[in-house]
Amino acid sequence: MARERWLLARMGAVAAAAMVAAMPACTGGEGAGSPRPSPTAASTAVSPTSAAEGRLTIFHATHLDGNYFYEDGRTFAHYAALLKHLRSALPDPGASLFLGNGDDITPELRRRTVTGYDVGQERLADSGGLGAIAALNAAGLDVDTYGYNELEWLDRLVRVIPRARFAVVSANVRDRRGGEVYGAQFGARQWVIKNVGGVRIGITGLLNADAARFAGPEVQVLDPVTALREVVPRLRAAGADLVVVLSHLDTRTEAQQVAKNVAGIDLILGTHIGELLPEPTRVDGALLSVPQFGLEGFGQLDLTVSKGRLIDVAFRQHTVRASGPEDPEVSSILRRYGGRPG
Repeated sequence: MARERWLLARMGAVAAAAMVAAMPACTGGEGAGSPRPSPTAASTAVSPTSAAEGRLTIFHATHLDGNYFYEDGRTFAHYAALLKHLRSALPDPGASLFLGNGDDITPELRRRTVTGYDVGQERLADSGGLGAIAALNAAGLDVDTYGYNELEWLDRLVRVIPRARFAVVSANVRDRRGGEVYGAQFGARQWVIKNVGGVRIGITGLLNADAARFAGPEVQVLDPVTALREVVPRLRAAGADLVVVLSHLDTRTEAQQVAKNVAGIDLILGTHIGELLPEPTRVDGALLSVPQFGLEGFGQLDLTVSKGRLIDVAFRQHTVRASGPEDPEVSSILRRYGGRPG
């Protein structure tokens, strides 16, 4: 597959974020299966510079729209098998992350249908989100965020978050009753830090501000720039070497506004609407990566970090095919919760 490289310099973004690092911080756990600490716990650690060195790989994005089956025969079992194969073939499979960007957890698994120019969905049995979470667990997802599909049933969804072996993060989907991330009492967090390949990766998520009109009365969707200006310094204060944003934003407008107006972001991954990018694009201090998503495919970013700075990035686009192998664990879950429609 085509391979492109960029040499990157962060232009002092870490130092800019560290100037406000004394703000109160929420803590994030290390590792997808670790106990989730209180999201209101304070952290005073300040790390304006870092000696972190390492190489790591990020697979992204998801944006499944709840579609775990396609009419052409592709399923999430094909997706998971390809991703697991690529992950296991890495020199150090443990130095990798699989990151989602929302629109993944729906009450029922769905099948995408295409009639002429119309794309539709067949909704299968309602499992209260357990089917989607089980499939994502089996695929090895590490972190995901809220998208529109999650917002549609967020009051029910948050109750099954404890079933997820992956972290659920959002910087701007908040509970009006206290201002914390919505679902904090069930384990959702504003951000999480993962130690991967010797590098501390701080991960948060953003939902398109327009989603506020679909939110229930108890849910508040903050402006993405405002929310990240609060969260990024806290991530840096907690020791994050790199900051990654799982994006459910408009590629053309909001994602670029965030990159231009919030210091200290290294990667913005994914989209809500907007064009795909054939290769990651630099927007001020951040790199914006929008690969093919859903059961169409996903992207792979191979990162090199030196002295806490992202110095080299290589990108590959992977395509999911119905002719490929299926992951047996995910396939079993799809049969159990979706009846494996043909």
